[in-house]
Amino acid sequence: EIVIGSGLGESLRFDGVDDYLSIGRASFINPVVISFWMKRDGNPATTETIIAGLEGVNPFRYGLMIDVTPAGVIEFSNKRFADGSDLINIVGSTVVTDGEWHHVMVAGRQVSPPGQTANFVTNLYVDGVLQGSRPHNTPSSGSIHYSVGRLRASNPNSYFEGELDELSIRDEDTGTVVGEAALAILL
Repeated sequence: EIVIGSGLGESLRFDGVDDYLSIGRASFINPVVISFWMKRDGNPATTETIIAGLEGVNPFRYGLMIDVTPAGVIEFSNKRFADGSDLINIVGSTVVTDGEWHHVMVAGRQVSPPGQTANFVTNLYVDGVLQGSRPHNTPSSGSIHYSVGRLRASNPNSYFEGELDELSIRDEDTGTVVGEAALAILL
């Protein structure tokens, strides 16, 4: 059961056992900006997924994940599930498991015309501080299923334990929200 506060300034509380939100399918628009506030007390025993976007039908072709690692830092990755390779992987250095609120943002943007090598760059920020940046080629497009609080049902150890607030997934160029259900999560 996800606990939702009853007043302004309240957050979603995830128990780390079976709580998650399914945002549903949305067009995969690049560049994309994902931002949220999070609070977690203590490092997880295993990597916990805060937000996952999976492309394709099981078996999934690609996935983007924002996780909190056992070291207590944020990791953003975009993986190719067929061979397990990372297309993008950025590991932060700011510890976010100190029981305080932290703002996390992953922002992708186009830096050169399509067709050129590394025409996109993805940045990971924690509390407004750049944690890492990775250039990459134009990512795949398609239909993404977003979920909050877990990677997928077949991975029961990936559930997030902590609080989230003001989650936003939007198109970087236009600011439009990606997926209608994302609006319902904004607290």
